[in-house]
Amino acid sequence: PLVTGDGNHSILLDGVEALAKAAADRGIPLLHVSSIAALDHLRTQLLAKEEDDLPPVSTYRGDYDIFKRRCEDRITEIYKKEKVPVVHLRVGAIFSDAHSC
Repeated sequence: PLVTGDGNHSILLDGVEALAKAAADRGIPLLHVSSIAALDHLRTQLLAKEEDDLPPVSTYRGDYDIFKRRCEDRITEIYKKEKVPVVHLRVGAIFSDAHSC
């Protein structure tokens, strides 16, 4: 579903966590397609690097940004515990001709 900040974030986050646990428990590496929103895309940034620390989630202003960050944090925590590789790919934009996008 399209995540719009309409209150479904906690339900979606629980689903993300369940999927990540099921895959990590089976030793399945994960490529998580995330978003630049996980970095707090409403914050002014210049040439952010992978090595840079993420801003504290308490400073994020957008519901979607908070959701994406929490997804990454939960997935990373689950995968580190199981010692299974995980990569978060932070896409800048996705283009589609679908009306629902």
